[in-house]
Amino acid sequence: MVRPRCAGWPDEPTGLAPPGVNAVHRPGLALGALYVEYGLDAAGLVPHMVFLVDFVARGLGRGLAVGAGYWVVFGLGAMVGPVLAGQLADRIGFARAVRLGLLAQAAAVAALVVTASPVALFVSSAIVGALVPGIVPLVLGRVHELIPDDPQRQAAAWSVTTVAFALGQAGAGYGFSFLYARTADYTALFAIAAVTLTTALVIDLAVALASPRIARSHRQA
Repeated sequence: MVRPRCAGWPDEPTGLAPPGVNAVHRPGLALGALYVEYGLDAAGLVPHMVFLVDFVARGLGRGLAVGAGYWVVFGLGAMVGPVLAGQLADRIGFARAVRLGLLAQAAAVAALVVTASPVALFVSSAIVGALVPGIVPLVLGRVHELIPDDPQRQAAAWSVTTVAFALGQAGAGYGFSFLYARTADYTALFAIAAVTLTTALVIDLAVALASPRIARSHRQA
C-alpha cells in the first residue's frame, strides 16, 4: 500500500539519529574559532539580559517603570532580530554577518560604559535584544558554510556550538553576579562584556586573515 505524500513531511521515516552524529568531531581552525566566539558572545550578552532593568531602575535612579520600558524595547528587538539577521546573511553571507553582529553587539554594550542617555539606552537595548536570538541563525548558517553537504558533521558541530554558548552564558552569569555583589558597579559589568565581545570579533578577524595563508602553505607543501 502506497502512503499518500504529505507536504512538509519527509518521504521516508528518519528513524534514529545517524551514528555519525556521535562520532569524534575534529574542527578546523575556522570552526574551532567559531566555538570560542560563540561562547564569548554568550558571555558578553549577560549584563543586558540580567542587569539592564536594575541598572536603569536603581543604578540610574530612574525607577522600575522606565527600566521596564527598556526591557520592552529589548523584547521588541528580539522579535525581529532573527528575521533581520537572516536577511542580512542573504545579502552579505554568513561569515560577514557574524562579524557584523559581533561588532554591533560590542558597540551597543560599550555605549553604556560611555553614556546612559535615553537614546543610548534605547539603541543599545534594541540592538542587543535583536542579536540575542539573531546571532543563533547566523552562527548556524556559518556552521553549514564551513561544513557543506555533510549533515552528520553539521549536527555534531552544532551540538558543540550549543554547548559552548551554554557554558559561556552560565559561566558569565555566575561571574558577573559575583562581581556585582562585590562592587555594585554596573559600568564594570558592561565594560567587561564589551571587551569580551570585542575579543570574539578580533578572533574572527584573525582567523579570516590567517585562513588564506594556511591554505596557501598547504598547497605549497
